[in-house]
Amino acid sequence: MLEGLGWKEYFHRIRIGPGKAVGFGMIDGKPVFILPGGPSSNLMGFLQIALPGLLALAGHANPHLPRINPRLAADLEGRERDWTDFFFGRLEEEEGFPVFHPLKGSSRLRVISEAEAIASIPEGKEYLLKGSVISVQLLK
Repeated sequence: MLEGLGWKEYFHRIRIGPGKAVGFGMIDGKPVFILPGGPSSNLMGFLQIALPGLLALAGHANPHLPRINPRLAADLEGRERDWTDFFFGRLEEEEGFPVFHPLKGSSRLRVISEAEAIASIPEGKEYLLKGSVISVQLLK
């Protein structure tokens, strides 16, 4: 459908999870972002690709979500070593230091609604160890 409208694809399907089906292109000189279908994939594609892209296009000097460096409350294990894996979590202060608690559960919508931050395991790494100081993106 997009090709029929004169779509010029810059990328589609990248190595992030959730959100791998995100894409970007132009139609008649206007930016078009493609977001994946599932709630967590859609949100992650928006937060990691579309929102920074839109803010950059609007001229913002720092188009990314704010970051802090908390300690990790539990080991994080990635699903794909060749991808960047993202994890929703909540933040607590323990002994005067922020701590990131990964959220897991049977309901992805509940996890999203309770999330305060996003941690990631970068491409090429398999896991992050409990107690590590990591960089997380703030949602609230």
